[in-house]
Amino acid sequence: MKKMISCLFIGIFFYGMVNAQHWDVKSDAVSIEFKIKNFGVWVKGTFRGLNAHIHFDKNRPESASITATIDASSINTGIQARDNHLRKQEFFDVENYPTISYQSAFIQKKNDKYEMSGTLTIKGVAKTIVIPFIFLEENGKGVFRATFDIDRTEFGVGAKGGPMSKIVKLEVSVPVIAGHH
Repeated sequence: MKKMISCLFIGIFFYGMVNAQHWDVKSDAVSIEFKIKNFGVWVKGTFRGLNAHIHFDKNRPESASITATIDASSINTGIQARDNHLRKQEFFDVENYPTISYQSAFIQKKNDKYEMSGTLTIKGVAKTIVIPFIFLEENGKGVFRATFDIDRTEFGVGAKGGPMSKIVKLEVSVPVIAGHH
């Protein structure tokens, strides 16, 4: 009986290891887009330079973890003067805070989506946020997609008042390929 229980435990352990995927992501195919209203007009932009370590099993999301950083100086709104201004101390202060980071604490499945709770750190300010996302997989390829909002003022990005909205809308797409770590 002990032998059968041991075999069952080992089988369950290896089953979990086989189904879990591990990816180290450094790709130009990653998309991190944002938009914010400024003087009532939507301003859109992107970030580049994502480095992520993803451990994910869609059948056991509670065992998953995601750690990611992006290069804060990579901000691009299509207007160089505005981008340079956003890199300064009042906004992202890239000289003192070169990266924006996220560390998941737990992931759970909610209906046909997932929810990831973790710590987002911008300009040295760490806040817990929940990021809803989906994971689509087909023929050895997958993509994580998330759409969520953050309050930029909670992180000391820009002035609290004025014509710029407090809420920043983000869309993130991270493609992964099975076997590419």
